[in-house]
Order: sequence, then structure tokens, then C-alpha cells
Amino acid sequence: MTKSTLRPELQDFFSALEIGELQEKEEREAKNKLHVSEFVGFAAFAYEKLRNLVDYKDDVLLRKNAIKRLLRQRNVFGQVVKEQTVAEDLLRELVLSRYLPNDAVPLKKIDDVAAIIVKYRALQTELRQQGAFNPYIKKWLLGLEAMEIEYMLVIDPLPRALTLYAYRLLRPVFRQALRQVSDKDYNTQLVITLQRLLAKADGDILAYHLFKHQYPDWFSGKFVNYAAIAQTLASSHNDQDRYLASRLGRRMQLLIGRKLIPFVILRVMLREHGLAKVRGFINQVGEMVRFSEAAYKKHYNEIRSRIRRKGFHAMMYILITKMALAIMVELPYERWVLGYINYTALAINLVLPPLLMLFITILITPAAKKNLDKLRQSMKEIVYGVDEPVWLKPPLAKRLAPRFWTRLLFGFLTTATFVASFGFIIYGLRELEFNFLSGALFIFFVSLVSFFGMSLRQQANSLKVIPPTGNIFTFILDVISLPMVWLGRWLSNTFDKINVFVLFLDFFVELPLKVLLKFLDKWFSFLREKKEEMF
Repeated sequence: MTKSTLRPELQDFFSALEIGELQEKEEREAKNKLHVSEFVGFAAFAYEKLRNLVDYKDDVLLRKNAIKRLLRQRNVFGQVVKEQTVAEDLLRELVLSRYLPNDAVPLKKIDDVAAIIVKYRALQTELRQQGAFNPYIKKWLLGLEAMEIEYMLVIDPLPRALTLYAYRLLRPVFRQALRQVSDKDYNTQLVITLQRLLAKADGDILAYHLFKHQYPDWFSGKFVNYAAIAQTLASSHNDQDRYLASRLGRRMQLLIGRKLIPFVILRVMLREHGLAKVRGFINQVGEMVRFSEAAYKKHYNEIRSRIRRKGFHAMMYILITKMALAIMVELPYERWVLGYINYTALAINLVLPPLLMLFITILITPAAKKNLDKLRQSMKEIVYGVDEPVWLKPPLAKRLAPRFWTRLLFGFLTTATFVASFGFIIYGLRELEFNFLSGALFIFFVSLVSFFGMSLRQQANSLKVIPPTGNIFTFILDVISLPMVWLGRWLSNTFDKINVFVLFLDFFVELPLKVLLKFLDKWFSFLREKKEEMF
């Protein structure tokens, strides 16, 4: 069996994972774990499943979003609850909702969470005294607090170690292509891009890592100078906004995206086989290739299942939202304002968007098996390194932005495409006698479907080592659908902030439900203790 020497970067990556495994082992061996009632937990879990249908989010963000939501609910009425109480309630609700496993979280974690809450409350107090506390800073700090709590609760070194490993290998590859950018901006944007693509990071996750770089003492466990941090916090927040909104970041995502596939496959192997087994075979070229191909096929099937599952969630999200709007808005408007009901428009609005989402999901297919040849080469380069890299070959330098006249031409063509696409849709809706409200709802939901469909297609393309080939049909379809995709993206981001259905669930369903479940959990715990005392 042919053996090769591993890259030093890969050996460092494995060492980081080994340290994380030791921390996980210590936590597993800890005594006095948090226990909740399985019956009550099932009810909380069922509610979370329902809520996640209405609030469409990526799976990796669900636990962080739940922590953020629970922290927000503790402050909604302005009451001051002891940090220890907030921490215990938070952990119990996370276990009840199955974001954390039952009988696995050490009780000492309650003190750790309480300490984090104390820090953020102290910082907010200092900001108020300095007159620097505002809704934007409050929302930002809430995301940071949720992220710090999640990272403390869940020891998973793989995402962060893999990002660092990819950063070390890819940093010199793209530097020449982006030589016009300063080292600081290049390094920062590369980390942000890798977090977005490898870890599916959202704004809260990215803000947390930037904050950790800006204020390392905050996480050191040493004395925290709240006054000094409060004085510079607004400036740091603005710097983060600039980095996260940078056009350079979008440019780097296009450059780097397809280069990350071998790193994803390495992650799949580690998740499936564990560090010890991967270390045992990875220096044997033939075995490494065999396991890589098996991991690629496994990930292929997982992506296909995930696309179908997300397509179903998106379809249900659209169907539930559309039915609610039809009952609460569209029907009353037509009945009491217009004096008649257009059943044709109502049926089209109700049936077409979910069916279109289903059709798009069925047509999406992940990468073809022919990508395996390229995968073998890319895996060898990131694991062993080669004298003349092909996969990690630096691309040619390109201009970061097109020239003025080119931008002007592209702007004109984009505007013309928008006008033509929406003009054609509006003309068709008028022919079908849609009124203003039903027409606006049609465009709203079809644009959301277009955006969700494009997102799913991008996920399918993420496994294609060979860039997908287009044809005249796909080109025309992209040109026609692009305005709807752009509108759908804007609506999705906007609607996410003012999702009436989520607000209704959070404050009129979840709050009383959680009070009831908390009471039941304590009651069952009391009964269990009494039963044990009897024997």
C-alpha cells in the first residue's frame, strides 16, 4: 500500500480535533446531569417542529436561534430575573425542545451560562450610562450572547478547526488574484467567506468571530474593562457591518466556493468514522481515495435528501402563509371592498406557489458521478500536497469591478430585464382579472418560490467539482427568473424581520405553553423524587 506524508497543516488540524475530543470526554464523564420529563419534552419538541415550518431557517442555525429567542423572551416585559434563574430555565427549555440531549448536560453548565449573562448585562448597563445603548446595539449583543452560550454548551471543534485548516491552505492561493486588496481586508474576508460556505454562518455567527478577534479579553475569563469596551463598541459594530456587507466578500465566495468540496468530504469522513480511524488510513493513498469516494457518495445522498426536506418545508411555509393571508386579507378585501370574489385568482394564488416549489424541488439534482475523478485529485492536494497543484493552482488576477461603461451597460440590461419580466407578469395577471391585492400576493409568493428554488439549486451545485454546463435554455430561464429571485431575496430578508405568524406564535402560543410545560416538568420531577423516597 502506497504511503504519503501528510501536510503539516493537516497534522495541526488533527491535533486541534484531539484537544476537542478530550474536552468532550471530560464533559461526558461529569456527574449530575440535567434531566427533564420525556413526555413534556415531546410536547416542546413538537411545538418547535411546528414553529420551524413557519420560520424557515437552515438546520445548523436552529439551536442558536432558539437560545436567542429564549433570551429575548426573558426581557420582553422589562422584568429583571436573576441570572441563575434565567440560565436554568434556558437550559431546561433547550433540553425539553431536544436542542440538547437529555441526561447529558452537566448541571455546572448553569453557572457557566449565568456568568455569560452577567457579562452582557454589565456591558449593557455601562452602555446605558454612556448613552451609547440603542436598538441596533441591543440586537447585535443579543446575537453575540446567544452564540457565546451555544459554543459553551456544545463542544464541537470540527467546524472551527476545519475553517482554520482551509484558511491556511487557501490563503496563498487567491492572494495574487486579489492583490489590490490590503492584507487585513483580504485575511478578514477570507475567514468570513470560509465561515459562510463551510459552516453556513449567518450574521450572528460571523459577528461573534469578529468580536472575538476585536476583544479577546472578553473571552479570557480575566477582568473585563466594561467601560473601555463600551467606548469603542459602536465603532466596532460599524466595522463589522462594513466587513459583512463588503462586495469583496461576494467576489471571494465566487472564487472560493468550488475549492471547498474536498474539505467538505474530509468533514464527512471525520463525522462518520471518527478521528482515530481517519488517522489510521489517511496516509495510505489508496485507502484515502476509497474512503473519500464513499464519503462523497454518502454526502451526495444526504444533499439529495436535504434538498427534498427543505423543499417540503419551504412548500409548507408558503402554503400555510398563503392560506392565512387568503383568510385574513384577500377574502375580506374582495368580499367587503370590491363586492365580489374572483375564485380563479384565489385558486391560482393558493395552489400555484406550492406546486411550483414542489416542481422545482423534484427537478433539482445534485452532482453527477463523473465528478469523482476531480475529487481524487483535490483530496490528494489538500491531504498530501503536490509539487504542481491543479486543484489549488492560483487563478489569474482579475479586476475587482468592471469598468464604468461596462457597469452602465449591465445596469441598463438589468433594468430592461426587470421591466420586461414584471411587465409580462402584470399583463398576464390583468388578463386573468386579478385585482391589485391578489396580483401583489401572486408576485410576492412566486418571487419567494424563485428565491427558495435558487437557494436549493445552489446547494445541489455545491457538490459539483466540475462546474455545471449551461445551454441556451438554462441561460434564457436564468435571465427571465433573475428579477423574481432578486425580489424574493429582498422579501425574504424583509419578511423575516416582521414575520407576523412567528410573532404570534412566540408571544401568544409559546409563552403560555412554556409556562405550562415548565410546571409539568417540575411536577413530574417532584413525583419521581417522592417515588424514590418511598423505596
